[in-house]
Amino acid sequence: MEGIYFAAISSSDLRKVMVAQGQEAWLSILLFVNPIVLWLVCLFFAVRVFTPETYKTNLSSPQLGEQFYREMVDYKHRNLLRAYFALLAGFVPLVVAVVFYLRLLGGPG
Repeated sequence: MEGIYFAAISSSDLRKVMVAQGQEAWLSILLFVNPIVLWLVCLFFAVRVFTPETYKTNLSSPQLGEQFYREMVDYKHRNLLRAYFALLAGFVPLVVAVVFYLRLLGGPG
């Protein structure tokens, strides 16, 4: 989805949409960049789940091993939830940006 969005922005006639000056121009730039930023936040949290780490544990104590395992699973689950919500949050400004783009190019309505 990110690749399609980036390709659409880079190959589109975005200069027609960006004719505004001053603060309005910055708001429209923020509108088109915001989905990409949120998707990068999603990738950051997803990569944290799969990045290998070195863990120290005591194999002689089953309770410590279980506690360590639960903490590791909780850490990974929290990061996956953060990635999920960042991905979902990225679609809201995406829809707004597409509607904004189509309206300014003289789309339907």
